[in-house]
Amino acid sequence: MLKSEKNVQEHLMNTIQQVHEKMTLRNHPLKGKDTAFKNDYLTLLTAVAGADRDFDPKELQYLKNLAAGLKLQTIELYHNLCAKMTVTSLEKKIRNVKRDEAELYLLLDALILASIDSPITDPEAQYIGLLCDCLSITQIDAKEICTLARAVLQRDIRSLQDYLKGHQPLNSEKVHGAYLINFISLVQLQDMCKASNCKQHTAESETTTKKKKR
Repeated sequence: MLKSEKNVQEHLMNTIQQVHEKMTLRNHPLKGKDTAFKNDYLTLLTAVAGADRDFDPKELQYLKNLAAGLKLQTIELYHNLCAKMTVTSLEKKIRNVKRDEAELYLLLDALILASIDSPITDPEAQYIGLLCDCLSITQIDAKEICTLARAVLQRDIRSLQDYLKGHQPLNSEKVHGAYLINFISLVQLQDMCKASNCKQHTAESETTTKKKKR
């Protein structure tokens, strides 16, 4: 393949991926929330992206697509809100996300956002860790959401299977339209869920039987 043809191919693939991301994020599970909540949500995510003082173009594009999907203002608004954020206003935003039980969605979006340009930087990891503590996200749930984020970013069926074997802190079918649809259909996901549940049920039954024999 000629170099020019390869460049065109890469351009076309990057373009369709951006369009696909923009369109699927319109299916975000939180799109029905009120505007005040969604503003807080986007501000917290923007803060994650800016934690390492480096807004990568891919991070900005993800934020723009998410803002468009949630029918919000341009991303510049959230940059300004982050720049003016105080301890009181940050605490209020975190409490609002926690009150609406959206903390795990925030963690999922934060992990995707921080990893979309490169491996998560130390400042981003520290910021997300502190955010998790403020939102009372357990280590077990955080680990599961990390597995889900890896499945989304890498379009990795094996990571998704690992997530489905766990307790699924976020229902896989609810996040399918926004995060998983680009590499697995809903029917396939449902079949995988059934298979995982059957295996889990079988394992639990075997454990119970062994205990009874003892």
